[in-house]
Amino acid sequence: FCPIGQSDHKYAESPDAYVGSTFDFLITKFEEKGKNLVVSRREILKRQFAVAREQFFNKTNVGDILEGKITKIMPFGAFVELEPGIEGMIHISELSWSRTNHPDEVVQRDQTVKVKILGVEPDPKKPENTKISVSIKQAQDDPWTSVPSQFKVGEKVSGKVSRLADFGAFVEIAPGVDGLVHISEMSYAKRVLRSEDVVSVGETIS
Repeated sequence: FCPIGQSDHKYAESPDAYVGSTFDFLITKFEEKGKNLVVSRREILKRQFAVAREQFFNKTNVGDILEGKITKIMPFGAFVELEPGIEGMIHISELSWSRTNHPDEVVQRDQTVKVKILGVEPDPKKPENTKISVSIKQAQDDPWTSVPSQFKVGEKVSGKVSRLADFGAFVEIAPGVDGLVHISEMSYAKRVLRSEDVVSVGETIS
């Protein structure tokens, strides 16, 4: 018998998903001359991951760009599996150069992404708890480097209002690139006292 909690290295919702599959198991209980056997796949994986984890940290450095799969999405960010049993955390501020309100605006579970290693915080007592911080946006080019060639003074462009302030509105004219529309530049027809009287977040304007 294998308890559901011992069937995998991560949370298993249903034992049905494993029916028909062949795995290695570690015998954890042997009673009644073999009539009562309890086994664990989790323990086997734990040992394999310990070896893989050591190899991973020996070959991986801060600044490296790796590929991984999104495993979990939380309000503060997302977790990405870099190697079996090894996860990194992407803070919401590191998901995109654009302003992000919730991680699911940028990534989805099981999506494959490229990330840059930002930091590694080892836990000497529990190596499996080593914290790895990674970034999707820093694995991409900084959009501001292309601004001088992409935009010219006097050119008319469209963008989406990303946020409002007392002094005006910020408009995203390219992914990760916001321009400021000062409140004095919002209307020729009337004096504008509040930016929300003229534009709203999410609206596309010229």
